[in-house]
Amino acid sequence: MSDHALPSRRRHRWLRIANIALATVALFVIIVASVFALMGIGPFLTILGTTPPHDTRGITNVLLLGIGDKNHDAADLTDAMMLVSLDPKTRSAVLLSIPRDLFVGERTDVRAGRINALYEQYKAFVRTQTRMSETGASLVAMRETGNVIGEKLGIPIHGVLLMDFTGFVKIIDALGGVDVEVSRTIVDAAYPIREGEIGTFAIDVGPHHLDGETALQYARSRHSSTDFDRSMRQQQMLKSLAQKVESQGILRDVRLVRSLPLLLHGHFLTTLTGKQFLGVLETAASTRMLSILTMRLNFDIGTDVTDAAPGGFVTAAAPNLYESGAAILIPVSIPAMPPSWNQIQTLTQLLVDHRQIFLTHSRIWLRPLGTTMLDAHRLKNELLRYGFDAHQEKIVAKQNHELAVEQSSITFARGADTPAASFLGELLNMPVTLQPSTASGGIAIMLGRDYRYAPIVSLLRRMDVRVNP
Repeated sequence: MSDHALPSRRRHRWLRIANIALATVALFVIIVASVFALMGIGPFLTILGTTPPHDTRGITNVLLLGIGDKNHDAADLTDAMMLVSLDPKTRSAVLLSIPRDLFVGERTDVRAGRINALYEQYKAFVRTQTRMSETGASLVAMRETGNVIGEKLGIPIHGVLLMDFTGFVKIIDALGGVDVEVSRTIVDAAYPIREGEIGTFAIDVGPHHLDGETALQYARSRHSSTDFDRSMRQQQMLKSLAQKVESQGILRDVRLVRSLPLLLHGHFLTTLTGKQFLGVLETAASTRMLSILTMRLNFDIGTDVTDAAPGGFVTAAAPNLYESGAAILIPVSIPAMPPSWNQIQTLTQLLVDHRQIFLTHSRIWLRPLGTTMLDAHRLKNELLRYGFDAHQEKIVAKQNHELAVEQSSITFARGADTPAASFLGELLNMPVTLQPSTASGGIAIMLGRDYRYAPIVSLLRRMDVRVNP
């Protein structure tokens, strides 16, 4: 049944069922991995585990799904989705949050076409067509969901993990709560306290220590903000908890470690075998906190007068295109019609396969020295969308003319910026030189009279970067 066919009150109720924190399942992997790392039994994992599934580069990509629990309406909607990509060579992790309203199907039934309904529909189909158990059907649905999302992102998915609300609350409480810095007051007067019962969740600006239930409310609340704000809060909690594990060593308590499987029984499921999962934990245990890259797809795509945000590659679909009262997001693609995932694939593949250009967190300065300010601004927005720390220097028209150069070039001030500078040089077809005396530091891109803006997705076609059509 499509959601536009549901009675209005029921439709609004299940739309209010917000997602479990995107950090939840990722947190489980990182927490358990940190347990083994802190206890110094990494070799124990090596003995018991096996090398996890990976691509030709040795990278393992895991899809994390968050759902409600059996007491919630539409409990099988995966309203939390995150890609976690682990690279043992760089000891890094990439976390990419995927919005639940992103359209993934061709049908006009939006409930069927929205990405958060894939798992629910695969599971229901298997249950109606076979005598498979609920767990068996869930595993099949998880694999199929992983295949579809992997195809859309343009990368292989090697395993899928699933967790519900209850598992999230139990983990937070087991760790003694989570500390967060609330940057904006939240007053959500339509928060689903219990099934069929709406109440108010409110939290003020400032530092807070949250127990499991309050942390869930903080992660789920969206009626006074957006789904993208909620994704930011969820990643905030992930970082806070991971830092707590690393700095305080609270999981050295063997009894606590042994209690985790029992706490999560019935609330956690994975398509990985036991040994493969231990192998994933071993890889996660070696991840450095400063080498965790986070990104969330959002609709802050920027304009010719405003700045874009990292991950700004989705937009709201025109209401007349889909038969639904629910919100629908579509990818921002080049060309615009028909919508494709080519820019999201480019983002994903850069983060996963070329993460070294982001791991040094290089600052990029754009200097329009002959090109137009508009072309410089468009390049800045492109770099921002793809996760670069880009800034445009203020140069007035007179200075632009007086300082103009014919050929564009790139200089950088420190050796650590070499991967990003070299990549940008090849991408933009500009010469690159190391100049330690560069005044602004970081990477400086001098945009001369020869520069003409072009989208990154088109520039990559001439580079050795795989981008699906």
